[in-house]
Amino acid sequence: MRHTACGLYGVYYITGAMPAKTVIFVSYDGLTDALGQSQVLPYVIGLSQKGYAMHVVSFEKPRALNDPKTVQALCNSHGITWHARRYHKWPPLLSTLFDFVIMYRRVKALQVKFGASLVHARGYIAALAALRLKRRKGIAFIFDMRGFWADEKRDAGAWPKNHIVYEPVYRFFKRQEQAFMHESCAAISLTHAGKAAILQRMPQIAQSHIQVIPCSVDTHLFNPQNISAATLQALRRQLQIPLDAPVISYLGSVGTWYMIPELMRLMALYIQQNAEAHVLCICPNGHAYITAQAQKQGIAHRLHVVAAQRAQVPAYLALSSVSAFFIRPSYSKISSSPTKQGEIMALGIPCICNSGVGDTAAIVQQYRSGAVLTAFNDIAYQKAIADLRHCADTTAIRQGALQAFDLQSAIDKYAGIYQLHN
Repeated sequence: MRHTACGLYGVYYITGAMPAKTVIFVSYDGLTDALGQSQVLPYVIGLSQKGYAMHVVSFEKPRALNDPKTVQALCNSHGITWHARRYHKWPPLLSTLFDFVIMYRRVKALQVKFGASLVHARGYIAALAALRLKRRKGIAFIFDMRGFWADEKRDAGAWPKNHIVYEPVYRFFKRQEQAFMHESCAAISLTHAGKAAILQRMPQIAQSHIQVIPCSVDTHLFNPQNISAATLQALRRQLQIPLDAPVISYLGSVGTWYMIPELMRLMALYIQQNAEAHVLCICPNGHAYITAQAQKQGIAHRLHVVAAQRAQVPAYLALSSVSAFFIRPSYSKISSSPTKQGEIMALGIPCICNSGVGDTAAIVQQYRSGAVLTAFNDIAYQKAIADLRHCADTTAIRQGALQAFDLQSAIDKYAGIYQLHN
C-alpha cells in the first residue's frame, strides 16, 4: 500500500504500510517556524510513531522558510503527510479569513479522502475549521487552545477595547471559545492556572474535559551530556567570551511581551555583581534593538547576540551560568507556558523569571530551579540574583525538567486522548 509524504506546498507518494488510524492535525503556525519545530513537529513525529497516520495542515511564513528540506525530510522519514499552505499577513483580518477558507477546504477534502475520524485543532483559527467540520459532518475534534488567544490580542494592544472593528472580532472569538470548549471531544490547556480560569468562567465544563499539557522540551536534544567541553570552548572562542567568564543569557524572540529594557537592567546589575560576566542573547530577531537597550545600560561591550538553528541552540544555551526571561504579566498570560523554561531546566541551568505567567513561578519554586520576581525594579533584581545561591544543583534542575516538561510524556498524553476519541 502507498501513502503520501510531505512536500512544500504540495504532496507526493511514498510506499509503505499505512497506519490504521488517521488524524488531521491543523496548525496556523508553520512547521518551518521556530515554534513549529519545537512545539508542533516533535509531537506529530511522536504520534506517528504511536501508529497514527498524521496529516498536517500548516501555514508557512515565507520569511521562515530557512530550511524546508530538513522539515520535509523529517516528515518523509516518519510517514507524515505535510499539506503546507502559504500564510498571509496582509491586510489584517481579511488575510486571516482568506487563510481560514483555504484551511477549511483542505481539512474537509482530507477528511473525505482519508476518512479521518478525528481533527486535532491547534489554536483558535484551526478550531474554527474543526468546529465547522464537526457541525457539518460530525467529525470529532480536540481543541488544543495554546493559550487565551483573543485575550492575548487585546492585552497586547492588537485588538483595542471598544475599537469599531476589533471589539466585535474579540467578542466573536470569545463566543467561539465557549463553543470550542463545549463541542470539542477534549480540550488542552498549557497550564493548570489556565485550566482553573476556564473552569471558573465555564463551570458547566467537566474538569476531566480539559487536560493540561505544557509546552514540552526534547530532553534528548537539550541534554548537557551530549554537549562536549570542546564544543563549549570553541563557542566561547568564537564569541570571544573568556573561558572562565560567567554568562547570563536570554533565549527567545524580541517583542512586546518580553520586556527587553527591564531584562537588560537585570543583566547590568548581574555584571555589577560578577565583574567578568558576559551577556549572551540567542534570538532570531531584534538584534539591533537588543544592542540599543544594552548600550543604554552600559553593557554593550559585554553583549553577544546570535541567531541559531534549533539544533545549535542547546550548545549556545549551555554556555550559561544563569538564564533570564521576563514576560509582561496580564490576564491572558495565566494560560502561557514558556517553551524556554523547559529548555533551560533541561540543561540544568538556573533561571530568573517573573510571576504572573502560567505555572512558571510554581514550577521554579517546586524544583528550586531559579529565582522569581514579583516586581521590576533594582531591589527585586538584586534579590533575585542573590537568591540564585539557593537553587538546586544542575542534576536536580534537569530532573525537574524531566518531570514537568518531558516531550515523551506529552506525546503519551496526546496518544491517550487520541485513543479515547478516535
